[in-house]
Amino acid sequence: RKFIRAGEVSPKPMAANLLVQRAVRLAGGYLRERATLKVGDIAAVEVPMVEPLFLQVLVNLLRNAANASPKGGTIDLEARVIGDQIHFSVTDDGPGVADEIADHMFEPFASTGSEGTGLGLAICRRIAEQLGGRLEIESAPGQGSVFTVVICGVD
Repeated sequence: RKFIRAGEVSPKPMAANLLVQRAVRLAGGYLRERATLKVGDIAAVEVPMVEPLFLQVLVNLLRNAANASPKGGTIDLEARVIGDQIHFSVTDDGPGVADEIADHMFEPFASTGSEGTGLGLAICRRIAEQLGGRLEIESAPGQGSVFTVVICGVD
């Protein structure tokens, strides 16, 4: 089943730093209770974006990172341009992705946690694709994870 209806989205140019500021504000209280957020370099570019959809993705990734990190851990957020793409990366210092979920973590209802429905990453991936991008992960057991939303068409 599709969690987001197929259809046209109408991206509008938005400043990457404004998107990050809004996501941090939306996730702020939740993050502060669990970890320290460090916002690194944010590229000074315009991104073709549907703001409410993208904010759902970035806030979900920030909240997931807070849940994965140890109490008082650190979450890093940055946005850098590579070619005609912008990479929004959220890094946690948690245990990494468990082997039992690694192969299907972007499928609906995949979860090892006691909170949530297991729909967040499936929805995030679908939104990223609808925005003409993708959602990637780099993770190693015991070394944390990096979730990156890649969006094409940067000015």
